[in-house]
Amino acid sequence: MAGEKHNDHDPEVVPGMQVEATEGDLGEHDVSSPKIAGVEKDRQGHVKTIEVSKGIFFKKKINVPVERIEAVEPVAAENGTAQKMIVDAQEEELTSLTASGPERLPARRKRQQEKRLSPGSTTEEGLERGSNTSAAQPPRAFWHVIGPGLLSGTSGNDPSAVTVYAVDGANVGYGHLWLMLLTTPLYFAVQFACARIGRVSQKGLAQLLGEYYGRPLAIGAALLLAMSNIALLAADLVAIGSGFELITGVSWAWFVVPVTVGLWYLTVYRTFEAFKKIFLTMSFVFVAYVLTAFFTHAQWSTVLVRTFVPHLGFDFASISSAGLF
Repeated sequence: MAGEKHNDHDPEVVPGMQVEATEGDLGEHDVSSPKIAGVEKDRQGHVKTIEVSKGIFFKKKINVPVERIEAVEPVAAENGTAQKMIVDAQEEELTSLTASGPERLPARRKRQQEKRLSPGSTTEEGLERGSNTSAAQPPRAFWHVIGPGLLSGTSGNDPSAVTVYAVDGANVGYGHLWLMLLTTPLYFAVQFACARIGRVSQKGLAQLLGEYYGRPLAIGAALLLAMSNIALLAADLVAIGSGFELITGVSWAWFVVPVTVGLWYLTVYRTFEAFKKIFLTMSFVFVAYVLTAFFTHAQWSTVLVRTFVPHLGFDFASISSAGLF
């Protein structure tokens, strides 16, 4: 039994020890890395559960059963050699955890890798188990396949972007439709490149920049990203408030704080799965784009001409609105 295997190593599992996961991201590369905060033992003195803690402002505590402990390995430290605990956890389990608060990993199930034929194994039993496992895998659901791409695509239509489209249309009409033919392939290329890099490397942008181009460039890129995100968040909050102002007649400023608190609560206290369901549901709102094209009685001949024939305007309104794309 896995629990019995670790009873002999109970003294090695001590508070303050670093923790890593076999799959996924437990927060090893965050500012505050996950560490053992407490050890619960049974009456015989054997380790029962491990309490892993991470985070500075938003504390996250995860109770890990002893069966989940894969190994305790030595690592280099400033004051000599330390140890880290490897926890058996799958990526799906870690992404389903909330950003803060206490949670518990269930006792380890029989891992899928143990059911498959390992490399070099040629026994009849192993071949039979491997073929049965492959045949038993169900086809992936349609929404499970299309979901990530749909979320990435619709995320570009945030409140600030919708506001930009409205302002641009009010200023220049159909004059910038031709920009879609130019920017859409570029948008697809960037999305595809980012997805492939993340999928292959299993690392974030800052970590990759630090490894290949040095820490100063990674810090500079991170600061630029932080400033652009802050500006984008401010624009989104103003745009959301302006939308509520159109509906209620109350000034947009009164809606900024409630919307900010609501988004903060969803981000901190809800899982990614909850966010995914919310955004997938909200993505159906963009059907209104298609309906609007018909209910506004668009001049289709002008639309076709402006889409395929570039129209250049050198006045301030045209240049500024085009630059926002």
